[in-house]
Amino acid sequence: MTRVFIPAITTVALLAFLLFAGSGKIRKQLKFTGDGDLDARLTYQLVLSACAALSLGAAYLIAPANLVHYFSFGSIDAPAEPLALFGIGEGERWGTIGLSLGLIISVVTALVMYFDLRRAGIGPHLPEGAGWVLLLSLSNAFGEEMICRVGLLVPMTGQLEPASICMLSAVIFGLPHYLGRPSGLSGVILAGILGFILAKSVLETGGFFWAWSIHFVQDVLIIGALFLMQARTRQVGSEAGS
Repeated sequence: MTRVFIPAITTVALLAFLLFAGSGKIRKQLKFTGDGDLDARLTYQLVLSACAALSLGAAYLIAPANLVHYFSFGSIDAPAEPLALFGIGEGERWGTIGLSLGLIISVVTALVMYFDLRRAGIGPHLPEGAGWVLLLSLSNAFGEEMICRVGLLVPMTGQLEPASICMLSAVIFGLPHYLGRPSGLSGVILAGILGFILAKSVLETGGFFWAWSIHFVQDVLIIGALFLMQARTRQVGSEAGS
């Protein structure tokens, strides 16, 4: 039970700390660019990277051989276990599934963020600082996958059934998104479904390629929308002050 209990508690504790860090209550902020919002995001990514390192370190102490196996892109076109709920049939492979499920998930995320932008009176367009959006998305997706997938799954492999590991990853990943983007119950459900699929991809391909790739695209959509919202807030503030 140690190989189940410790990584679960570690992951929950790290995510709780990241929620605290992301709320802005940690006042120490590094100055990289002079843009307060961007510097806050870059500071958070450093904190996330440190938490990811802690998660991987704990996983290595518990199951070093498993970490060596899973800390790779894995077999990108590995066969998938059938799962009718997600439309995965007998004989399908992750080379196809990763693209199709990634596209479906991305369309759902794009629609949610589109309506968020509409409610804020913003038309979708390429945000200023698109390069930062890509960099932050790569970093954020990697850090969260190391904590919520690799760091969590590695010690549990061989201790629980794959479906149970995927469900645990879904719950632990989904609940913090009550305060995220998308937020509320819909955010929890969408993030939980994503967490299950990404965990399944890691277990069945033996690596994090699909998990990181699919997560990255979602973060591009979400972080890009947040950049647009911040730009709109600044514009409104500037107009009000003039």
